[in-house]
Amino acid sequence: VGHRKVHARLGIYKALAVAGGWREMHPQLTLLNNQMCAEYILALKRCHTDHGFWGRMFGTCNEQKHLLDQCFRAQKKVKRAANLSKARADRERWVAACDQLGAKRPLE
Repeated sequence: VGHRKVHARLGIYKALAVAGGWREMHPQLTLLNNQMCAEYILALKRCHTDHGFWGRMFGTCNEQKHLLDQCFRAQKKVKRAANLSKARADRERWVAACDQLGAKRPLE
């Protein structure tokens, strides 16, 4: 019964957004944070300005969006691999420092 009150009060669309029914479409389209995908970001922004609101609603920019999503996935793999290698290097450095000081190794 409680969820019906939320739907009645906020409207179905706002209730879905509040309840986490929708996800963000993509991360912020800033060129500084996404240098790998800069050309795809610019292509999507160009398409949005060329075709306007109704063009976006009818899917004229879907191809650019699909290519941008693929680029974001590839960028995420690269970042994940870099973070993993950095974490392993930090772990080795920590273990070496513990051995040098004669302290107990963490997580062993």
